[in-house]
Amino acid sequence: MSTQPVFDIGVLCRYDCPGPRYTSYPTAPQFREDFGEEQLRRWAWRSNIQISPRPISLYVHVPYCFSPCFYCGCNRTISRDPARGEHYVERLLQELRLVAPLFDTRREVMQLHLGGGTPNFLSPTQLSRLLAALADGFRLSGVAERDFSIELDPRHRGAHEYIGEAYLMMNDLAKAEAHLAALEKICLIPCEEYDDLKKAIGEYRRKAAK
Repeated sequence: MSTQPVFDIGVLCRYDCPGPRYTSYPTAPQFREDFGEEQLRRWAWRSNIQISPRPISLYVHVPYCFSPCFYCGCNRTISRDPARGEHYVERLLQELRLVAPLFDTRREVMQLHLGGGTPNFLSPTQLSRLLAALADGFRLSGVAERDFSIELDPRHRGAHEYIGEAYLMMNDLAKAEAHLAALEKICLIPCEEYDDLKKAIGEYRRKAAK
């Protein structure tokens, strides 16, 4: 039996050309100067009136990072000023209030991605406000097949706290507890991130028991 890989020459030739970076979402060619508010409203309306309207995919871009990753080519700004995060969240909430009403509330959000940048540049409170606004403005799916994700800087213990609290927002207690267990191993001794996530899980349990 041959162990040599088999290549489809037709496929190789088809994709042997420049293309947008896979981390660009939407991809660069989809941004056009002649696509404004009027066009956005028209396309949103057209997507709502389809016989079987498709689920919604949302992407939230947080452009700030505490420090650069020198391999990264994403659109980001290096900053250690937390006030920039607060200002940016306010702008995002304003945009959500304008965009969410354009879409039929019966359509589920099956894909949600928070990227950047580094979304955990935002404080837990800011991230919670953002997720709550998304849940208020859109119908976030609760099915197992949903694809909800967030980019986090793993060098910070806060990454586990952030993602743990995000899972609580999505009613996924098991995954939140998994990140609490990870924090317990990382901290070794009690740390603020562990205590905060443990408190959030406790509050979630109390509300669920009512």
